[in-house]
Amino acid sequence: MSLSDWERNGWLTRHQTSHNEIRDLLQVVERDLADSAAED
Repeated sequence: MSLSDWERNGWLTRHQTSHNEIRDLLQVVERDLADSAAED
């Protein structure tokens, strides 16, 4: 079963992302990586 099948069945919906959304997600990753390296 492909992703197209899932979309056709209504189990997934297509999403159009933006530059800002990707930037914000990468900032969350950077924050979480920094937190995981903390010794506290």
